[in-house]
Amino acid sequence: MKILIDIGHPAHVHYFKNFILQTIKSGNQVLIVARDKEVTLDLLRYYDLSYKNRGKGGSSFLDKLIYFPIAIFNFFVYSFKFKPDYYLSFASPYLPIVSWFFNKPLITVDDTEHDNLTHSIYKPFSSLILTPSFFQKDLGDKHVKINTIFELGSLHPTVFKPNKDFSRKLKANGEKYAFLRFVEWNATHDLNEKGFSLKLKEKIVNKLSKHMKVYISSEGELPKNLDRFRIKISPEQIHDMLHFAEIFIGDSGTMTVEAALLGTPAIMFSSTAKKLGNFISLRDKHSLLILCDKEIELTNSIKKLFDNKNSKKNWNLKSKKFINTKINFTEFLLWLFNNYDENVKILLEKKNIQNIEF
Repeated sequence: MKILIDIGHPAHVHYFKNFILQTIKSGNQVLIVARDKEVTLDLLRYYDLSYKNRGKGGSSFLDKLIYFPIAIFNFFVYSFKFKPDYYLSFASPYLPIVSWFFNKPLITVDDTEHDNLTHSIYKPFSSLILTPSFFQKDLGDKHVKINTIFELGSLHPTVFKPNKDFSRKLKANGEKYAFLRFVEWNATHDLNEKGFSLKLKEKIVNKLSKHMKVYISSEGELPKNLDRFRIKISPEQIHDMLHFAEIFIGDSGTMTVEAALLGTPAIMFSSTAKKLGNFISLRDKHSLLILCDKEIELTNSIKKLFDNKNSKKNWNLKSKKFINTKINFTEFLLWLFNNYDENVKILLEKKNIQNIEF
C-alpha cells in the first residue's frame, strides 16, 4: 500500500506522525509532501520522517493564488513517480484535483467549519471526509463524523508521556509559569478574523508576570519588551511545555486545545473563539476551554483561574475523563487503511461513529 500525505502545518505532523510511523513499520510506503511553514520540517526531521519540500507557500491571498498552480504541479510530479494508492490530508486544497486526475481515493480530515473556500475545493473530490462529531456543518454524502479529536493523534496517553527532565530544567526553582501563543492570522480561513492586538499582548504579559514566570511562543516578530519572554525550545518539546504550564492563553485554536487535553487551564482569545464546534463542545460539555472574544472577558477569566488554587488539578482530571470517552485517532486511521474498501462502506453507512472495535 502507498499513501501520499500533504502536510501543510506543524500541527499536521502531530496529527499523523504516529499513523505514518506505524504504517511504515508494517511494510507500507508513505510519501510526505510538506510545506516549509514554521517548524514543520524540523519536526519531520526529528521524527526521522522523509519528505518532499513543496516550498513556503503564500502569506497574502494573492501569494496563495500564485502558489496554487505551482503546488498542484509539484503534486502531479510526485504522484507520477510515487504512484500512490491513496491520498490523505488535513483539508488540502491541492490534493483534490490531483487525486481526481489519478482516480485514487482522497481521504480529507478537517475540523474548521468556517473555511468555506477550502470546503468548496475538496468536497466534490473527496472519497471520505472525516470530522469530529462536534463539527457543525454537513459536508455531504461522503462526510463521516467521528467521536474523536485529531490532537489525540499525538496526545493520546498511549503515545504521549510527559518528559519530567524537561520540567525540572524549566522549573529549576519550582517556579510556576504561564505559556502564551500568538499567531499571524494569514491563513485562508483567517480572512476577516483576528486575535491579540499588540497593546493587549503587552497588557496580559504585564499582568501575568506579577504572579509567575511568562513564556511566549509567537509566529511573528515581537517588540523588544515582549521578545525577552520568547521561549527557545526544540519544536518537539512544545507538548511538554504545554503540559507543565500552570495556565495557557493564546489565539491559536490548535495549541489551546492541545493545552486543555494535556491538563492545563486553557483560554482562547480570538474572534473565532465562540464560532467553531470543537471549541464550543470543549467549553460547554467538558469545561476544558475558556473562550473569549472581548478583553474584559479575558481579564476576568484569568482572575478566576488565579483565584482557584485547584485549577490545574481540576483541568487534569477533566482532560483524562474527556480522553477516555474518545476514539484513538491513530488507531482509527490504521483500522481504516488496513481494509479500506470494506471499512469505508461501514463508515459511510453509519455516518456518525461513536465507538468502534479495532
